[in-house]
Amino acid sequence: MTSSRTRHGVWGPFWQPVMTVRVPLLRLGLGLVLTWGAGCSEQPVPSTESQTEAPTPAPIVQPDHQFVPAKQRTKALGERCAAGGESECLSRLCLRAGPRLDTDYFCSQQCSSENDCPKTWGCIQIHPSAGGQVCVPPEGWTGAVAEPR
Repeated sequence: MTSSRTRHGVWGPFWQPVMTVRVPLLRLGLGLVLTWGAGCSEQPVPSTESQTEAPTPAPIVQPDHQFVPAKQRTKALGERCAAGGESECLSRLCLRAGPRLDTDYFCSQQCSSENDCPKTWGCIQIHPSAGGQVCVPPEGWTGAVAEPR
């Protein structure tokens, strides 16, 4: 009869080395699962921050300015048209000429040169087509009837 040492080599049958490695790995895995499970079952630690503080509100996104149509056109060149837009302007052109969405709208008109615009106003191209030029007020315009040239 042959000994297991000669028949299977020094390490024994092919499954023995695997079993000797599997058992410690199985124990390690089981230990990790138990440790993780114990950590998950703990109650959350109460916050030291005051519970009465209100959360910071999200920033408000401003929608586009909405005009309310005017019943009749009464505004002259240079006057504010923030409420009714072009429906307020005798020229039928209300131009936004500043950063504020609620106030920087003024009645304007089409032009081909600065001579077509009021004093201190400029004539700029806002669209590449013919007739795409409009009169624009100077910086800081507050809204008033513009003085003609």
